Amino acid sequence: MEVLLNELSVNQQYTSIEDFLDNGLNVMLPILKGFSDDVSICKSYNLYEREVTNGLTLHNILVADYSRTIDEIKRYKIFFSKFFQNPYWEDNPYQSKEVIYLHNQQNVSGTSIAEASERDQVLLSFNNGGFNNNSLEVTKEAITINVINLINNNDLEDFLRDDESILNNEIRFRRTSLFRQGKTVYQEISSNNYWYLDNLHRDHYEVFNPNREHLGTANMEGTMISNAINGRKL
Repeated sequence: MEVLLNELSVNQQYTSIEDFLDNGLNVMLPILKGFSDDVSICKSYNLYEREVTNGLTLHNILVADYSRTIDEIKRYKIFFSKFFQNPYWEDNPYQSKEVIYLHNQQNVSGTSIAEASERDQVLLSFNNGGFNNNSLEVTKEAITINVINLINNNDLEDFLRDDESILNNEIRFRRTSLFRQGKTVYQEISSNNYWYLDNLHRDHYEVFNPNREHLGTANMEGTMISNAINGRKL
């Protein structure tokens, strides 16, 4: 599963390095610890130069001089090093350069927010960075995509919660290697349709045909309850 690190959530919101440690890194640390080994944190090359506080970038604090003098950073360097290791999504972008991606009516094309909407639809944001909702709506070509946004440990616990699901029926469904909103996408054996649990509302499934075109939604018992959204794809 891929989680996109939201570089736009680093925007000088911290008043000092200490504030960043207390209300930024220490809030994010339990999330990083909670990820399993198969979670890949994708980020943008632009992340390095985002300013944590006025005049100090994320690179200054986590990699350059400060990283060797602040005990908390040295202690948890194994987790924070994920911010500066492959993969970088720009090396293999999924978002289209011909499409405008909007969030809150702002153009977020070319950012990790847009990229998350085209990948597994999971975003990781720094606290108090202006992205404080646990779901972000990204719109492209009049199609709305809900991206799960992890900010603190409570969000992670909800995200990882394993609900009872009809998708666990191995006679009817088989697992795929796909993820959406942090949930495994399953394929119905009889129809080859794709199903996944909406991880935001947790009260319905999104269903797509074998060509990955949207068919509609199904209730928790597996009965179709709404029609397709034109243009929406898995």
